[in-house]
Amino acid sequence: MRKQIIKLGEGKKKKDSVAAQPGSHEDAATRVTERRKKEQGKTGESDKSEALPTAEKKKIISEEFERIGIDPTQAESMAVEYVKSPMKFIFEEGNVGNSHLFDVRSRAGKIIVILNENHPARDGLFELLKNEEGEADFPALKSLKLLLEAWARMEDEASGPRKQALEDIRSDWGRMARDFLQEAEQM
Repeated sequence: MRKQIIKLGEGKKKKDSVAAQPGSHEDAATRVTERRKKEQGKTGESDKSEALPTAEKKKIISEEFERIGIDPTQAESMAVEYVKSPMKFIFEEGNVGNSHLFDVRSRAGKIIVILNENHPARDGLFELLKNEEGEADFPALKSLKLLLEAWARMEDEASGPRKQALEDIRSDWGRMARDFLQEAEQM
C-alpha cells in the first residue's frame, strides 16, 4: 500500500510559493528562535549572516539548493522567496550524500533542514506524512518538522566540541534508523 501511495505522489511539482502561514511549523520555530535570542541571548551560526545584503543571501541560498539537486532556475526562484520571508527555517528535500536522516545547514541568516531523499525514512515516513500542495501541515507532520527544527537550532547554537558531538549523533542516528528501517522492510 505504501508503494501505491508513493506512486500516486510521483511527478507532483514542487511548491511554487514558500511563504509560511501564521501558525505553521516555520512560524512557531521562528518565534521560539527570536524569543531565545532576545530573552536568553542564545545566538547561532545562522544569526551571524542575517545582515548580509539581499543579493548575496539569494546567491548563497540558491547555490545551496543547487547543491542538493534542485534545478538552477527553480533554486533561484525559491531563494528569492525565502530571502523575502521572515521565517528562519527552510525545509527541503535533497541528496545530502550520506546516511543522515536529515542535514542542517546555516546559510544567509536561515537554517536549512534538508530531508535526505535517499534515506529509507523518506518513503516510510516523510512521504506518507506529506500534505497536498497548499494545504496546511496536519498535526503529525507539523510535530515532526518542529522536532527537526528544534534539533537544527540546537546545532546552530552549538559551537566547538559540542557542535561536532551533535553532528556525530545525528549521523549515528541516521545510520541506526536506516538499519532499523531496512530490516523492517525485509520482514
